[in-house]
Amino acid sequence: KAAEVSLLVMMLLLSGGSGGTPSPAAPVASPLAPVPAAPMVAGCSGLEHCADSAESLRSLVHNASVDAMLIRLPEGANIDLGGYALELRGSVTLRIESSGFGAWLDAGQRSRVASVRDGASLSIVNVHLAHGLVEDESGGCILVEDGGTLRMEKSVLLGCEAVASRPIDPGFPEIRGGVAAADAHGGTIASLGSAVELIDTRIERSLAVDGAAIFCLGGSLSLLRSTIRDSAASREGGAIALVSASNATLRGVSLDNNTAFLGGGALYLADASRLMLVDSFVTRCEAGTVGGALMLEGDATAVLRDSRVDLCSAATGGGAAVDASRLEMHNSSMTSNRASESGGGISIAGGGMGSVWLVDSLIEDAVALKEGGGVFVEGGVLLLERSQILRCATHYDGGGMAVLAGGAAELRESTVVECAVHEIRGKGSALFVNFGASVVLRRTRIERCDSAMYGTVYVGGRLTLASSAIAHCVARDIGGSGSDYASRRGGVVWVVHGGVARLTDSTIDDCHTYDASPTWHSSMTLRARSRRLAAPPEPSFAPVSVDPHGTLSLANTVFSNCTAQTGASAVFVSAEAHLRTAMLSLELPCLAGVPPAIHADRGADLSIRALSVSQPDNCRRAPAELAASAVSGAAATLGAGVSLVGGEQPGAGEAPASLCSAGTCATDAACTADYEAMADALMVTARCSCEPPNLPSPEAASAELAPYEGGCLTPREGVTVSVPQAVAENVVIELSKTSRPETANRTIVLHMGGSSSAEARWTVDEGALPPWLSVWPTSGVLPAGVDKAALFTVSASSAHVAEQSEPYTAAINLTVSSQRTKLFRVPVLVIVAVTTSAKHSMWGEARPTEEGSFECERADAPPPVELEVGEEREVVFTACDSEGLPPPP
Repeated sequence: KAAEVSLLVMMLLLSGGSGGTPSPAAPVASPLAPVPAAPMVAGCSGLEHCADSAESLRSLVHNASVDAMLIRLPEGANIDLGGYALELRGSVTLRIESSGFGAWLDAGQRSRVASVRDGASLSIVNVHLAHGLVEDESGGCILVEDGGTLRMEKSVLLGCEAVASRPIDPGFPEIRGGVAAADAHGGTIASLGSAVELIDTRIERSLAVDGAAIFCLGGSLSLLRSTIRDSAASREGGAIALVSASNATLRGVSLDNNTAFLGGGALYLADASRLMLVDSFVTRCEAGTVGGALMLEGDATAVLRDSRVDLCSAATGGGAAVDASRLEMHNSSMTSNRASESGGGISIAGGGMGSVWLVDSLIEDAVALKEGGGVFVEGGVLLLERSQILRCATHYDGGGMAVLAGGAAELRESTVVECAVHEIRGKGSALFVNFGASVVLRRTRIERCDSAMYGTVYVGGRLTLASSAIAHCVARDIGGSGSDYASRRGGVVWVVHGGVARLTDSTIDDCHTYDASPTWHSSMTLRARSRRLAAPPEPSFAPVSVDPHGTLSLANTVFSNCTAQTGASAVFVSAEAHLRTAMLSLELPCLAGVPPAIHADRGADLSIRALSVSQPDNCRRAPAELAASAVSGAAATLGAGVSLVGGEQPGAGEAPASLCSAGTCATDAACTADYEAMADALMVTARCSCEPPNLPSPEAASAELAPYEGGCLTPREGVTVSVPQAVAENVVIELSKTSRPETANRTIVLHMGGSSSAEARWTVDEGALPPWLSVWPTSGVLPAGVDKAALFTVSASSAHVAEQSEPYTAAINLTVSSQRTKLFRVPVLVIVAVTTSAKHSMWGEARPTEEGSFECERADAPPPVELEVGEEREVVFTACDSEGLPPPP
C-alpha cells in the first residue's frame, strides 16, 4: 500500500494534478528547493581566474582557450546564473573548483547550468549545481554531447529537471533506437555520444521523461562512491537510463528511493547497453510496470558484483526484469522485493533470449501476488550456481520459482528454502514447472517448503533431479475442498498430466502429507451408500504423486521417513500413469497403520527393479508387515519388476517370466530375480547387471545404474581380418618367373566389434615373416569409433624364389589390443609357377662345379651333342629358371 501511495504522489508531482488517477504527463517545474546556505568565506580579491558572480564566471568561460584553465569559486559562494547556461565548445578544457564547503551554481529553473559540446572538456570539483531546467530538451543541469567530456568530484546536483511541454505517451515513442533532443531525458545529466565521470557526488530530486538523473545515449558513464536518490521518470529509468550501446560502470554507488512510471525504477538498459554494478546498493526503488530496480531489454547486459537490491517493487520483476537480455549476479543479493503480478525477485522473458546467471548469490524474502515469488521464467533461461532462494512466496504458483512454457532453469549446488504459496490452490511452494518448461536440479536441495493443496514441487513440464534432495516438506491441507477428483490427489511432489519427473541419485527425506478431510470423506461415503450413489473418489495422497499420463522415473533414489495419512507413504501411481524405478530404496518409518510405501491403481504402467525395503534398527515390525508396507494395489502383482509371491523360493537364477520381460533391463544387461524373504512371503524384484566382459555405459548416470538405464557395453576388440575381393580370410599370391621378377600386393583389413568406444593398437610379429614376404607398416593405432580399416599391405616377389609345384606357405601373426586383446593368424600362400617356356629358362648341357653340383648358364645357342650311330651316351642336361635357380627334383 505504501508503494502505491508513493507512486501516486510521484505521478501527481509529474503531472501537476491535484487528485484523481495520475496520468503519464510530462514533468513540470517543482517549487525551488532551498540551496544549503553557507557564508562566503572570502571573495576573489587577489586571486587569478576567480569568479564570484555569474558575469565574471561567464566571462572566464567565454575566454577559455585550448590550454587547460582553472577557475576558482570562493567557498560559500552562491552564484545565480540568471537564466544563461555556461557554454563550452570545441577543444576547450576547463576546471571549476572550490574549497571547504564548496560553492553553488544555481540555474533558478530558468536554464541548465552548462552544456559541453564538440569535444570540449569540463571538470567540476567541490562545486554544487542546483535547479537546472530545460523544456523539450535533454540534460536539465548539464548536457554533454558530440564527444564532450564531463568529470565531477565532491559535488551535489540538486533539483534538476528535463520536462516536456506536451503530455507524454508512456508507450510511444520508445527510447530505443535513438532519441530526439525534444524528448526531455536526463533530468540532471544527459550524455549523447559523450563521456561522464562522477566521483563522490550526490544527485537528488531529479525529474525527466527517461533517465530521471542521468541519461546516456551511446556514451560512457562512470560513477564512483556516488549517490542518486529521490528522483522520478515519467517513463523509464528512475535514476539512470542507458540506450544505444552505452557503457556504464558504477562502483560503491547508492541508488535510493527512485521511481519510474513504466520500467526500471532505478536503472533502465536497452539497445545492447552494458552495465557493471560493483559494491553498490539499490534500495526503495519502484516501477509502475516492470523492473522495480533494473529493467533490461534489447540485448542489454548488466553484471552485479558484491551488490544489493532491496525493497524494490513493480508489477513484474520486483527486483529486476530481463527481456531478451542478460543479467549476471556474483556474490550479490536481492532482498524483500515485491511484484504485484509475477517475479517478486526477478522476471525473465524474451522468447528464449533472456537469461539470468546467479553465482554465490541470494534471492530472499521476495513476494509476488501471482506467480514466481523468487523468480519467474517465461521464455528465458535461469542458471543458479551455489546460490539460494530463501523465504520467497507467492499467492498462486511457484513460491520459490515458476517456470512457464518455453522457459528453462538449472540449479547447481543451490538451495530453495522455506518458500511458500499462500492460497490453498497455489501450485508448487518451492517450484512450479508448467507445461512446456524444463528444470534441472544438480546437487541442489529443496527444504522446508510446506505446501497447501498442490504440492511443494508441481510438475507439468519436465523436471530432473540429479544428486539432489527434497527434505522436511509437508503438504498439510490437501483434500480440503471436497469431492472433486482434483482435491483427492496430490503430494509434496506432484507430477500431473503430461508431466515428466526424473530423480537420479537423489533423496526424498522426512516429507509428509496430511489429508485435511478424512472425516468428511468417511461421512460422504456413508451418505452415498445410503442413497445408492457413487462414493466420492478415494484419496491418493503421497509424498510423490503421479497423475494419469504423468511419468515418474526413480533411479538410485532413497525415500526416508516419509508418511501419509492415506494413499501411499512414498509414491502413489494413478491409473494410466507411468512409474519406472531402478535401485529404489524405501526406508520405512517405524509406525503402525501407515499406508504402504508404493501404491498403484490398476491400469498403472509399472517397472520396479532392484527395490530395497528397510526399517530403523529399533523397529520391531514383523517381516510380513514390512512386506505389506512396501507395495500395495496393482503394484503388488502387476509391476514388471516387483511381485509378492508365497511359498518357497524358486531355484537359483530362476525368474518369473513377467519379471524379466523385454525392456526390464537396459541393452546387453543381464536380468535375474532378487528374492527377499519376509516371513511367509517373498518380495521379488528384477535385478539387472553388466556381466563380464560387458562394461557399464559411460553415458549412464553411474556405473550402478547403467544396467537399468544407459545400458551395458560389450568390450572393444578385433573381430575378424579380411582380404578385399578374397574368398577366404587368407592371402593367396600367384607369381611366375620371367626375365624380370614379379611382385604382388594384398591389403589386410581389420574389423572391430563391441559397443564400447576405445582405440585399438595393433602389431605384426616381424620375426615370423619369411624373407620372401614383407609387411608395411608393422604397427599402428586404430582410433576409437572406427569399426573397419585397412591396416597394412602384404607384398611377395618372385625374385630369388625358385619355381616349385607346391605353394610357399607362411603366416602373419597380428596382435590387436583394445579393451580385450586378440591374436589373429593370417595364412599366406605364394605360388611360383613352373616355367614351360625356354625363353624364360636356362637349359643346356650340365657343367659340374667344384662343389659337385651343376651350374645353370644361359646360352644363346646350346652346344651340339655329338653322337655316333649305335653308340649309347649319357648326356646330363639342366633346366633352371631365369635366375639360374633349379627347380625342385
